[in-house]
Amino acid sequence: MEPDFSLLYRQLGVPPDCGLEQFKQAYRRQIAELHPDRHASADASTQAQALLPELIASYAAAIRFHKEHGRLPGASVNGSGGWKQQRSRRLGDRPAQTQAHPATWHRHVAIVGVLLLAGVYIVLSAPRDASPGRSPGGQPMPAHAAASPAPALIRMGMDKQSVRDIQGPPSYQREQVWEYGPSWVRFEDDAVVEWYDSPLYPLRVARTATPVQLQPH
Repeated sequence: MEPDFSLLYRQLGVPPDCGLEQFKQAYRRQIAELHPDRHASADASTQAQALLPELIASYAAAIRFHKEHGRLPGASVNGSGGWKQQRSRRLGDRPAQTQAHPATWHRHVAIVGVLLLAGVYIVLSAPRDASPGRSPGGQPMPAHAAASPAPALIRMGMDKQSVRDIQGPPSYQREQVWEYGPSWVRFEDDAVVEWYDSPLYPLRVARTATPVQLQPH
């Protein structure tokens, strides 16, 4: 059944154009008035209880109407301005007080333009990345500076300490032969005279030299 909102307003003692908070307060007062403890006689209590379901249903329907339309049922469309504000939100209209002043808008555009120009200047004035063989300023670099240092390799005539620095400590060490797994390096008078480079344990040796294929003595 369609709720009788006119009866609801008469019960609450408020007009349809009242505010939502005033409407809720009047409803709470009426609910308290209809509570059984407020009536001395059983007949009055029974009559109050009979009014409660219709009052509660009408109030709930009025609250749903307000959520959908921004006003209470029966209220004038332009009465409280709530319906206009809801329509403005639905249509995406901006309230007048939030619209930027033309002078403020132009000032924002000018600031953005200055920031963009500053960014372009920084990019153009930044030094170019150094390319191979050239310094960061674009000048040619000396040949010895441009070339990366060659890795240290074991060579003929190298002393034991240099071999240790390059290859590391041997896995087994004799007086004249250092073994690195199946590979080995042989010394005479503290100088490298030959080596055997096994693919199972490669040595860091100069590949231009001819590897020894025999096992150490």
